[in-house]
Amino acid sequence: TGEIESFSKPLEAKPKFQISMAPELEAWILSFENKLVALDPMKLEVLWTQSLTDPIKGAVSVVGKSMFVSTHAGKILKLDGVKKGRTEWEVDLPQPPVSAPTYLPIMAKVVVMDDKGGIQMVDGKTGKTSWRTVTENHNDLKEPWSTRVKGAVIMEAQMEWTHRGWTVWSPCSKNRFCIYSPAKG
Repeated sequence: TGEIESFSKPLEAKPKFQISMAPELEAWILSFENKLVALDPMKLEVLWTQSLTDPIKGAVSVVGKSMFVSTHAGKILKLDGVKKGRTEWEVDLPQPPVSAPTYLPIMAKVVVMDDKGGIQMVDGKTGKTSWRTVTENHNDLKEPWSTRVKGAVIMEAQMEWTHRGWTVWSPCSKNRFCIYSPAKG
C-alpha cells in the first residue's frame, strides 16, 4: 500500500550513500565516505560499522559473505562480512578506479575501470592482479560488467570455452562497448 511500517533509529549515513544487498549476511550494506554500515533489514538496526582509511568509490560488491570495494586512493579491498568488515586483502592499482568492482563468478575475479580508461582484472581470492588493458573511453558510462554469452556466440567469436561463456563488457570508445576475455583481456 506504500504505508510506512516502521522506522529505523537514526543512522549516521550521509546523503548519496550507496546500498548493497547481502542476503547471505542477512544484511544491507550501506557505504558512504570511508564507512560501511551493516543494517539488519528486518529490525532496521545497525549490526556493525567499519571505517576504512580511504573514501569508497561506488557501491559495495557483495559476493556470498565477502565484500569488494574500490577506494579513491586507487585500491581494491576484499572485506569479510562475517568478521564485521575486516580487511582480508588490498591491492594497489596503477590508477584510481572510477567504478565499483564487478565480480566474475566462474573465475572468482573482480574487474574495475580506472580514471585513465584502463580495465584491471584482480583475483578475488588472492588480490593478485591478472591483466590491465587501456581503452579510449569517451563515454559517460564508466562501469564494466560481467555477463555470460551463449554457446553459439562463443563459437562465432572463436572464444575459449574455459570460462563457460563469461565475459567482461566495458565502454571502450565513443558510443561503443568492447567484450574482453576474462583470461587475457
